Amino acid sequence: MVKKHIKRIFSLLCIMLILYMTLVFVTASAYSVLVAEDFMHAVKLNVYNDSLLHYIKVSLIYAVKEYFRWQGTYSAMFIQAVLSPLNTFGLPMLRFDMVFNAVLFFVSVLILVFAAMKSIPNSLFHVKLAVMTLIVFMLTGYQSYTEIFFWFSGAASFSFPLSFMMIGLACFFFMNADDKMSSDNKMKSRWCLLSGVLSVICAFVAMGGTLMVAGLGCFTAMLIYIFKCFSDGKIKKEYTAVFAAWVFFAFINGIAPGNYKRQSIYTGKSYGIVDALTDTVRIVSFRWSYLVTKTNYLFIICILVICGLIFGAALADKDHKVHMLWFVLGLAGLFSPFCTAFPAAYGYAGSEITNRCEFMVDLAIILSYAWFAVMVGISIGHLCSKRWKVGIAVVAALSVICLFFDSFSFRDIRFIQMSRELSSGQYAEYYDGYVRLMEKMGTYEKGSDVLIPHSEFPKDIDNIFAFYISDDPEYWINPYVAEYFGYNSIAEY
Repeated sequence: MVKKHIKRIFSLLCIMLILYMTLVFVTASAYSVLVAEDFMHAVKLNVYNDSLLHYIKVSLIYAVKEYFRWQGTYSAMFIQAVLSPLNTFGLPMLRFDMVFNAVLFFVSVLILVFAAMKSIPNSLFHVKLAVMTLIVFMLTGYQSYTEIFFWFSGAASFSFPLSFMMIGLACFFFMNADDKMSSDNKMKSRWCLLSGVLSVICAFVAMGGTLMVAGLGCFTAMLIYIFKCFSDGKIKKEYTAVFAAWVFFAFINGIAPGNYKRQSIYTGKSYGIVDALTDTVRIVSFRWSYLVTKTNYLFIICILVICGLIFGAALADKDHKVHMLWFVLGLAGLFSPFCTAFPAAYGYAGSEITNRCEFMVDLAIILSYAWFAVMVGISIGHLCSKRWKVGIAVVAALSVICLFFDSFSFRDIRFIQMSRELSSGQYAEYYDGYVRLMEKMGTYEKGSDVLIPHSEFPKDIDNIFAFYISDDPEYWINPYVAEYFGYNSIAEY
């Protein structure tokens, strides 16, 4: 009885911590402002407060045009257009977009992690919650990823498609095909069909995002497909159809004429596949090094191995081949960060990547190594079923060593920093300053050359993507801001 109460208290603490970490990001995202490409896309779309049906039509046309002239992100460009705050309801629309983006992202992460652990018995639900808590901690504790959670254009191309990717993969996990079609399993076959259809729908949206999402999604879908085929002992047409859909939609994104036009601007003719592969390794190595040296990532990985040991002891009666399959696929999953980083390296012709691209690589590393750590724990727990507690003691000692030697402290936890900034009113102060700046920028004479004094800009805070323009009127974003407000030019001084 006491043990049951301890499990309930532990589960409640995990749920409360998950809610706290996610709510900090959700609340902070409500103070996002319009920046950079937000103005560029709005000006290109050039339709404001139109009727709903006509606006959707214009958004579809815009996505098609971008597909042929700039990049293959067909669903991302539609999201960019149809949810554009500057073309619709302004800052209230932006607040809705960014809060919804943050909620959808964290919900999709939890759904995917839960789906990946569906074979773990519910008696270990408290340990499942511990795994979810640790993963959410890594995603919220190390960086604020300002171009994902505080920038509409970043959310449209990266996190919105990514969220659909994770939900689609979870549906693929939940999909269970049965060879026998009897009246006893009609509900099961309907569930299989529903899961498959939802996975394909999510794949359509996800694979139309940035190619980094497509690379991660296709590779992970392939691992799930292999796992299901080996588990069932045969290739089933239902699984094949779903996996083929993921590949097909990614292919549609990859062959877009716009991709090659954009790539020629960044790369020229001297940058090839070998160069991209080399830079891919550099990108992943850099992000891996950051996580290992600047955070408590290794400590968390050790705790995840302990969770796996507990799972392994409970699954000791599973077939040895199943454990081996889990381990091999977990090992193969370690290549997912490379599949994620390659499009960025090839597209930008180098190893220098933006904050939003860092987020994608970090997410791939965090999820793939977390999965592998749990698989390692399960394998050890299965092999040493009678001595799994000894294994926990050894890994716990190793985790303490990792915690002792890392330089990550309580003050470095990003959601703690953001929580303090929220409670002190820094986010609200910046947002109010931005609103005043936008109101002031709308008061100058149309067609004039506008100079905005630096003192008019709100003071930047660390964990937000701040509004900016250059002191050079010809800087790439300035003409779009000027055109949006109806000026000949605009600059900061």
